[in-house]
Amino acid sequence: MRLNLHEHAAYRDQFALVEERLNLLFDDEPAFSRVLSAGLSFMHAANAEAKLSLLKSNFFSEELLQAMICGGESYKTGPIDYIWRRLVGRQIVIRATGHMPGAFVDHSLVLPLLLEYLRSHTLPNIFIPPSAFVSRYRDALVAVDVRTAKGVLSRGSGFFAVPAPGAAPKLYTCRHNVDPGAGIDLVAVTTAAGTKLRFGPPALHSSEDIAVIPIEGLREHEPLFRFRDETEMFDDVLPNHSVAGEAIGHRYP
Repeated sequence: MRLNLHEHAAYRDQFALVEERLNLLFDDEPAFSRVLSAGLSFMHAANAEAKLSLLKSNFFSEELLQAMICGGESYKTGPIDYIWRRLVGRQIVIRATGHMPGAFVDHSLVLPLLLEYLRSHTLPNIFIPPSAFVSRYRDALVAVDVRTAKGVLSRGSGFFAVPAPGAAPKLYTCRHNVDPGAGIDLVAVTTAAGTKLRFGPPALHSSEDIAVIPIEGLREHEPLFRFRDETEMFDDVLPNHSVAGEAIGHRYP
């Protein structure tokens, strides 16, 4: 039997706690400092004041991660190394001191990257394997049922995505799935949980195979897919933001 640590309740709880407390770094820095100070005190850490002072210059360490998770209360040590290795693996924290034995703090936080993960609600993704993404994003996928010009019922798929920071989520599918010009009638939009959503007529892109379906009462929920303006080799998703943006503004800005 294979042990999937990311599925263990103690690990999942601490993943959520790490996200919550790292958000404090940007939203309430005094509260973040109080959590760290309480954690270092609980751990009887040496040179606590010096380590907190270095944090003002973005210096960070596995010990500070442990103190942040602890927050002055009891905690489980098992997940800490797991979490630390993934923060390092995604270069949210990077080696900052070279070979300096005895350094108080030996890594540095990459704040712009950390903020991007936090604001896009994708930090939990670094703690799970790709095989778990299907389960995590199941609520962002829907079935799109249509009736063709010949009266045949057919099913396609769509997904919820946030097209730009601060924008409302939209439902995207392929134009050829729902094109009224081809005699296709949109019959139903159904979530993975079986909920039927109320929808309006699709907005079609003028040249690309993209359609946006307005959903009544759609509220942002997490996790959702997100478009980016720039892509690089080996990125997880390669959307065309400008094309999607045209589809959004074509009829439903």
